[in-house]
Amino acid sequence: MKKKSRILIVEDEMLISMEIKETLIRLGYEVAGQVITGQAAIDEAETKQPDLILMDVRLKGEMDGIETAIRIKDRLGIPIIFLTAHSDKNTLERAIAMSPSGYLIKPFNDRELFSNIEMALHKARIRNLEKPESWDRTDQIEKKLISSRKLFFTVDLNGKITRISPEVRRIFGIERRTIVGASFGAILGDLRDNSEPVLFPGMISLICDNGEEIPVTLTAGFILGAHQNVEEIVFFIFHEDKDSTDNMVPKGLLSDHI
Repeated sequence: MKKKSRILIVEDEMLISMEIKETLIRLGYEVAGQVITGQAAIDEAETKQPDLILMDVRLKGEMDGIETAIRIKDRLGIPIIFLTAHSDKNTLERAIAMSPSGYLIKPFNDRELFSNIEMALHKARIRNLEKPESWDRTDQIEKKLISSRKLFFTVDLNGKITRISPEVRRIFGIERRTIVGASFGAILGDLRDNSEPVLFPGMISLICDNGEEIPVTLTAGFILGAHQNVEEIVFFIFHEDKDSTDNMVPKGLLSDHI
């Protein structure tokens, strides 16, 4: 049996959102969720990893649909189709600039929605087929770690930060764009005025984007490659304001068998 494609609906008019949901189900898709704000869309996309997102251009909250789409594309690469009742030049130019997978003007019919979705999914499948095999493994690790909803960041063997979890960004106010690719020491307050080596596990200070330093405890694990060689180091963060159960290191993350 063919697996149904999972679609996230981002629409702040609930009647329209429900109509779209019913249409998607009728067309044979699975609805991964329905949200009304940009931040909720980012959170749902990171947690549920849908195959495609239908994004209204105008949303409630601080971010509109275009800014939200840019952030999701940068972090997750999920294909996005814009939905809008506004076809003004400025909106269209902003939308086109981020290279969406589609652009539908409301009201649209079932055939238009279906053809746009299928074309976007087809293009996404082609891109995935063209990825090097190593990218597939990286995607699997990323999805496994993110779905755990644990506090973590990963570091390569050169000490560069390669991933940071959505929960760390949310709780500690650290943006992905400011930290991924930076040196591990860039987020450790203890290294600023200390020439002595920092040993783990132990209490250290995590530097937030606003300069605040928050005490945390780190424990480390390893991501092993095909030949059982260490490819990356995973640091799990234990923070006193988090429930101890939520901070348990998830089993099955630190091996080659993802």
